[in-house]
Amino acid sequence: MSISNQKILIVGGGSGMGLALARRCVEAGASVIIAGRGENRLRQAREALGNPDEALAAMAERLPVGRIGNPMTSPTPSTRLLQFRLFP
Repeated sequence: MSISNQKILIVGGGSGMGLALARRCVEAGASVIIAGRGENRLRQAREALGNPDEALAAMAERLPVGRIGNPMTSPTPSTRLLQFRLFP
């Protein structure tokens, strides 16, 4: 299966295996969005990928379900969703 010209979201793409996966995806012709919680780490990872046009970075913030008005009837206190903020 070819991933050329596909857009791929990689959570945890700022370092380690996530960054290695992002690098392989870019090499295979895909565009990637790397997400994580550390803005500096994500910026460095994006630079390491070598082609800013093919890699976007998104900082993630975990939000309690109650803060976003989730319609689930009884969410557990540990339930979380991610909110992403893209930056250049």
